[in-house]
Amino acid sequence: MRSGRQSFALGLIVAVLICFTTAKPVPKCDTLFNFRSYFQLVLGDASIVPCMTATGISTIIGSSDSEASQEQVAKFFDSVDCRALYNAMRINFRDSVPDCTIDSFGTSIKQYGSLEFDQIRAVYEQAMPGRSVAPIQRR
Repeated sequence: MRSGRQSFALGLIVAVLICFTTAKPVPKCDTLFNFRSYFQLVLGDASIVPCMTATGISTIIGSSDSEASQEQVAKFFDSVDCRALYNAMRINFRDSVPDCTIDSFGTSIKQYGSLEFDQIRAVYEQAMPGRSVAPIQRR
């Protein structure tokens, strides 16, 4: 699991990387009515099950109180299926989801959706030097 320092560093790097000043306040995503309904297209994507299998993640991150481990996140970035899933999510963020902020730094979901898979991977690799890609112990 990520330590508090690693989580903070990752959040800070992502916020600095993609944070732009906006003229009007943007609501938090978790306050939008039916926000989860915007993800139905992604849940039907053919790459979701192979990605979850490749990473050992059994629930959609954000849909429960569980967090992905550092190893699971590393496997996500090493998976072709997860790349395809991220690209589907990115298109969804860009084209379907209303603009809202995803974190306490004010990062817009549209800004996050503008980043390509390799850009997000580079942020992760800088935030988690020496990341482990050891096999995940399945429960």
